[in-house]
Amino acid sequence: MSSESLRRALCAVAAISFACGQAAPQPTDPPPPDVQIPPPAPSIDVSISLSPARAQTATSGQLSFSASVTGTTDTGAIWSVAEGAAGGNIDGKGLYTAPLTAGTYHVIANAHADPTRSATAEVAVTAPLPPTQEQVVTISPQSLLIQTGGEAVFLAGAPGTGLVDFTVLEGADGGSFSGGLYVAPSNPGTYHLVAASRDDPRLTATATVIVRSPGGTLIPSSTIVAPGGTVQFSSSRPPDETLSWDVVESGAGGTIDDGFFQAPTTAGTYHVWAYPSFDRSITRMTAEVTVRPDPVYVTVNMPHTTSVRPGWGAAYRATVHGSSDQRVTWSIVEGAAGGTIDADGLYSSPRDHAGAFHVVATSVAVPSASATATYETCIGDGCGHHFRDAGGAVLPASVLYALFWGDPVAFPADLKAGIESMLRGLDGSAYLAIADQYMRGAKTITRFGGSLEDHSTPPDSYDVGPEICRILDANGVAPRTDGQYFLYTSAGMTSGGSACAWHMNTTCQEIPIQISFMPNPEITDAGACNAPDDLHCSSSASKTTRTWQNYTAHELMETITDAHPGEQRAWTAPWIDEIGDACAGRLSCVPLGADTYQLQSEYSNAAGSCATH
Repeated sequence: MSSESLRRALCAVAAISFACGQAAPQPTDPPPPDVQIPPPAPSIDVSISLSPARAQTATSGQLSFSASVTGTTDTGAIWSVAEGAAGGNIDGKGLYTAPLTAGTYHVIANAHADPTRSATAEVAVTAPLPPTQEQVVTISPQSLLIQTGGEAVFLAGAPGTGLVDFTVLEGADGGSFSGGLYVAPSNPGTYHLVAASRDDPRLTATATVIVRSPGGTLIPSSTIVAPGGTVQFSSSRPPDETLSWDVVESGAGGTIDDGFFQAPTTAGTYHVWAYPSFDRSITRMTAEVTVRPDPVYVTVNMPHTTSVRPGWGAAYRATVHGSSDQRVTWSIVEGAAGGTIDADGLYSSPRDHAGAFHVVATSVAVPSASATATYETCIGDGCGHHFRDAGGAVLPASVLYALFWGDPVAFPADLKAGIESMLRGLDGSAYLAIADQYMRGAKTITRFGGSLEDHSTPPDSYDVGPEICRILDANGVAPRTDGQYFLYTSAGMTSGGSACAWHMNTTCQEIPIQISFMPNPEITDAGACNAPDDLHCSSSASKTTRTWQNYTAHELMETITDAHPGEQRAWTAPWIDEIGDACAGRLSCVPLGADTYQLQSEYSNAAGSCATH
C-alpha cells in the first residue's frame, strides 16, 4: 500500500470512529458539517392538582371541581369518590353531589395520561341549617265564604310576642272583630281582614272574605210525580257553590244525590231542602214533591247514569207495579238524536255528540204509567266532573317544607335534591296556575322554605301530625299558618293507613298547619304505589323519586284548593272528591323551573277536563 493510500485509510477510520461516538471533538472543535446530533429524549413528568383542595357543602349539595394536568398534552382526568357511593357521586365533568349523611369525604382525580398520578380534595358535608325564621305575619284561613251576619274564627302568627291586632280594611262596612272572631256585615260583598303585629305594626297579613246573602229558591219549587218518579233540582244560588241536599222525611221521603231526587213509592207529600255547604245556618231552600197514588206505576233499574263516553249504553229493565202485564215499550225523549234502544231495553247513546238523554219505559197495559231514566255522556279526561266551592279554606300563598324521616340509605340518593328542585320550580309555573280559578280572585303563589332531616327509624305505628311537630321543634323551626309540610319516610304507610299519600290540616303549638304524608312507595301497598311509568321527561330522577314527586304534586294542589278537609271543605266534586283525585294516573311531562317532571294532571273547571296548564 502506498503512503498516500495508507494516509487516506487512516483518515476514513478516524471519521467513522467519530461518527459512531468512539471519540468526541474538543469543545473548541466544531462538529463535522455532515453529521446530525439527535436531541436528548424528553423526561415525562405528569402531575395533577385539584381546585378547590378543600370544600364544604350541605347534604345533597353540589360542588364543582376542576383538575389541572401538566407535563402532557392529555389534560383529561378520571373522577371518583374515595368512600364510594356512601360518599356521594361525581360526574365526568367534576360535578360532585354530596350524600344524605353528613361527614368528611374525599374526591379523587387521576390523570388520564398517567393514572398513577392523582390528587385528592377533602369535602366536609354538613347537615343543612334549619330554615330561617322570617319576620312575617301569617293569617289563617287566607280566604273564606260566609253568609251575611255569619261568624268565623281567624288565627294569626307573628314574630316576637306573637300578638296581633285584627282590623277590617273596609271599616265597619266590612264587619267587625272581637279578638280573633270575625262577624260578617249585613251587606254581601268582598272584604279584607288585616292582622298586624303588635310588636311591629308594619308587619301585616291579609285574608279575603266573600260574604253572600242567604236565601234562594229551588227549581222547581213544587212538582207532582208518579210513585218512584225522579226530579232533577237546581237552585237560584251562584253556580260555583256546593249545595247540601236533604229530604225532610228522611228515607221514607225518597233519596237525593246532588239534586237528583227519586221519590218513594208511597203516595204523599214530601219535602226537599238545600243550603250552601259553607254555612248550614243559612236559610234553607225548600221544594215540595207530591207523589200520586197511582194504582199502576213503572220503575226502571238505573234511573240516573252519568259520566260515560259517547256511544256507550246500558241494559235497562223495567218493572210494572200493580199489574200482571209486565210488558213495556221503550222510547227516547230526544228521538234519534238521543241514541237508540231496542225492544228489550238495550240502549246505545249517540257516538257523535255528548249530552243528557232520557229513556222512557211505558206500560203496555196502562199507557199512562211510565218511568224515565237519565243517561249522561261526556268527552275528555275527567269528563262529567264540575268542582264547586263549599266555602272552606283555600291556600293562595304557601311556604313549602320537605321533611325526611328515616335512615338516609333507605332513600334514593337523588330524592332530596329532586324534591327540593321541584318545590322550588313550582312558583310562577303554568301547572300551579291551574289553582288560580279556585282561589276566589287571588293568584296562587308558593315558595320553598327549606328541608329538615331526622335519621331515626320510624316506628310501625304513629300519628303523623305530632311527628311533624316534633321534627320542627327539634330543629328550632316555628310552625306557620301558611306552611305546607311534606313528610317523606323511609318506612311504609303507618298502621291503619291505606292510601299511597294523603293530606290534612292539624296544629303545632296551637298554630294551624297543612301536612302531607309521603310513605315510601317501594314498601306501601307491597310496592303497588311505585308508579311503573317513565315518560322520559328531561328530569333524570330515579323511578322512586319520580313517584314521590308525582304524589307531592297531587297532595300540594289538593291542599291549596281544599286546605282544611277535616273541617269545612272547599273545592270538591260529587263522587270524586278533590281536583287531584279526578286525574290520578294521567301523567304528563310538566315543566317547572329549569327542569321537566313526570306529574299527573289536575282537574280544571275552566278547561272542563284534566290539565297541566
